[in-house]
Formats: sequence, C-alpha cells, structure tokens
Amino acid sequence: MPRRQDLLRRLYDAGITPRCLLRLDAELQDHYVDLEREALGAKKSAAEASAEARLRLGNDDAIAAGFLDHTELKLWIYRWPIALYCLGLIVWSLLVLLSPLQGLLRNPAAVPRYSLALCSSVTLLCALAPRHATYR
Repeated sequence: MPRRQDLLRRLYDAGITPRCLLRLDAELQDHYVDLEREALGAKKSAAEASAEARLRLGNDDAIAAGFLDHTELKLWIYRWPIALYCLGLIVWSLLVLLSPLQGLLRNPAAVPRYSLALCSSVTLLCALAPRHATYR
C-alpha cells in the first residue's frame, strides 16, 4: 500500500499524535493483508486482489476526515494553541526578567536602560503577535 505513507504524513501534519498514527498504520496494514488474502481465496489474480483490497479499505480523504473530526486524537498543542503562547510568554518573562537581575543589583544605574530595553521588546512582541489567527 504505497499511498499509506502520504495519508500518515497528512495526518501527522494536521497534528494527530504519533501513537495514533502508529496504530493506524498497523491497522491499515492488517486490514489490507486480510482483504487481499480474502480476494486471493476467491480465485482472483494478485493484481485484482490488491486493487480490490485498496478499494474496500476506502480512500485517504475519508480516513483522514474520520481522524480529523476527533480532536482528542490531536497533540495538545493543536487542541489548545493558546497554551503555547501562554507557556512561551511565561518562559520568556522569566528569562528576560530574572536573568539580568544579578547585574541590576550590582549596577543600579543600569535600571533605566534595562527598563527601556524591556519595554521595547514587549512592544515588538505585541506587534508581531497574530491578531486574528484561526485554528482548526
């Protein structure tokens, strides 16, 4: 089944967890072998059996639609994309605010420069943040 890799890549790019993709891959392979064996048992040629097995498995669009309808199969970052922004903001804030603390304690004259740099970076971050992002 050569097209199976395209389906798995498409689902992976849409955010389906690798664990679910491994199971889907194994299930599709097992069903394909069973269907092909059944067709060969019905006295069909190898090419006909392979074509019938692919046909009975269904097309990639239907399989992908079934998976994409279930958001619980997606990685958490695809289910709650705002969590990435919040987590990134927390980490960024800790790094920006706490890392120069030692230098500020030693050199109080650097506080105004540091404040200006911090305000500039926050302004830049807000300007670059997506305003109306749509998520699937």
